[in-house]
Amino acid sequence: MYNYFGNAWNWILQEIVPILYAYRVEKILLTKHENIHVSSYSIEELTDYSELSQFIQGQLSLEDERRKTIDEKAKSSLVSITVVIAVMLALLKDGASVGLPFGILIMLAILCFLFAVIGAVKAIENLPYAQVTVEDLIKENGSSLEHKKICEKDMLLEFYKYYKANSVLNNNKGNFVDSSFKSIRNGVILLCAAIVLTMLLP
Repeated sequence: MYNYFGNAWNWILQEIVPILYAYRVEKILLTKHENIHVSSYSIEELTDYSELSQFIQGQLSLEDERRKTIDEKAKSSLVSITVVIAVMLALLKDGASVGLPFGILIMLAILCFLFAVIGAVKAIENLPYAQVTVEDLIKENGSSLEHKKICEKDMLLEFYKYYKANSVLNNNKGNFVDSSFKSIRNGVILLCAAIVLTMLLP
């Protein structure tokens, strides 16, 4: 019974007030992100780590592309909100005389669109993504540059940490984008209900 109510509550958060669910999950994901950086990983001894290292670097690049895709979705969400708000303003003029029920639906729709904006902005914000930098591979020695002698195994484990950390951050961004689109959906449903109300009531 407890699991049933727990699942029902999670569904309500995800579908009805998705921004609250995204914030709740964010705490879990950010804790996981911090733990990745302080964790010590190990790997079996191999004669050659280069192939595995190249694969993980490829996964790092895919996570970077995923980040860009999420950012684009967040921006498109903001554009959608702008269009819907324009429709809502037109409705406000036509439905001003409908009364309290119309006003309640419009206020709830406005709240949904506010949640959608918050979700989109949260998805776009800069996060501490890990990436391979010049400093990871080269160090300055006076006016000369030296290639850092890093064990292939240690570098592989570091790349793996980068991948895991970036994946968690992308999951967090994705949750906020998802909450933004769900909030837009909920707001549009409320607007449609308001339109039906203006048609039914004199």
